[in-house]
Amino acid sequence: MKVTLRDLGFLEGLIDGEGSIGLRKTKRVYARRGFVWAPILSIANTDKALLEKAQHLLGGSLQKEDRERDPNKRQCYRLVVASNGMRSMLSRLRLVTKETQRLLALEALAVLHQGHRATPETDAMLERIWVLMRKLNRKGRR
Repeated sequence: MKVTLRDLGFLEGLIDGEGSIGLRKTKRVYARRGFVWAPILSIANTDKALLEKAQHLLGGSLQKEDRERDPNKRQCYRLVVASNGMRSMLSRLRLVTKETQRLLALEALAVLHQGHRATPETDAMLERIWVLMRKLNRKGRR
């Protein structure tokens, strides 16, 4: 699929404004070290059509957010994009507010994509990225 400059600008604005770029460290009993690393890009919005357009460009899965806690709020949707969609698109984007997270995600994707078994060195690199991303992503929540 050919992605235009307009498409890239659309994604840049959407990710900067409504998105989150992170690295998850998820416990898994089947993993030799007890956890797995998973880079993730998510975008949340109440406009399903907006996220469907982003999904067409990025791939990923569109999920309906649970509204049981406050049924009076508008329905919210979340687009979740995993490694392959991130790898193909993040290198083509330039963000404003989340540029550091974008660069860290690309670094994590490069480490994970090497295809090598997990080593203490790669885990240390990913741990460093994970800590930095957590700090950056929490900074805006104050």
